[in-house]
Amino acid sequence: TTSRQFEAIPVKILGIDSNRNLSVKIAPNTVSVLVNGPQEAVNQLTADDVKVVLDLNGLAPGNYTLPLSASVGQGQIPTEGVSVLPGEVDIQIIDNTIPTPEETDTAP
Repeated sequence: TTSRQFEAIPVKILGIDSNRNLSVKIAPNTVSVLVNGPQEAVNQLTADDVKVVLDLNGLAPGNYTLPLSASVGQGQIPTEGVSVLPGEVDIQIIDNTIPTPEETDTAP
């Protein structure tokens, strides 16, 4: 087996419905993924084969620290051979229908 690290993999956000006027701030928004597996399979991978997803389905607006899940290729690499660094990200889900204090401050 061999290992290889992929840098600056973007985190794809799932489960936020754009019709609900929610926006998401995520830190960091890119991560590193370390892949361990059979040398032939690992050597054939490209950064496009590495996907990192964050499922925010059902979460209310607020602040969260959530684990990431990664998938690599078409399943040639077992899940236990994939590590995401960092393993968690900080998330802020913002309800854009609630005005922030700056937006409601009309005083001169």
